[in-house]
Amino acid sequence: MKVVSLVPEDYPIAMLEFYKSAGIKLFPLGLDGNKWPFKEIDKVALLEVMRVVLSSEHRPLLIHCNKGKHRTGSVVGCLRKYRGWALSVIFREYLLYAAPKTRLEDQQLIESFDPQQLSLNPDSFNEQTSLICDNKES
Repeated sequence: MKVVSLVPEDYPIAMLEFYKSAGIKLFPLGLDGNKWPFKEIDKVALLEVMRVVLSSEHRPLLIHCNKGKHRTGSVVGCLRKYRGWALSVIFREYLLYAAPKTRLEDQQLIESFDPQQLSLNPDSFNEQTSLICDNKES
């Protein structure tokens, strides 16, 4: 089992200990949320998250942020777009789960996401990402 955490803050020590004892690998790939005009999801960081999520070696996989609405909804929306879903269906799912606080910026991110930017070759993964993940397991 693998867990992708989209929370930028430090992960709770109790959870890290539980994951280690249960053999769960954590990918702490924190993303800032889309809160215009103050913050936005970094596109390069989003691509790293997508590479981890799409890698078959990381299954089963749980993706989460604090409430599972905005960052998780944006990542899942981009995953749906990568899989060829229609934008209308992606947005309907996003609006269902992000309500009542939906963000237009999240929908714009999903719409502008270009699946062709992804290189699924594991050798192309950002070395810094794998170092972060390895260090958190220690």
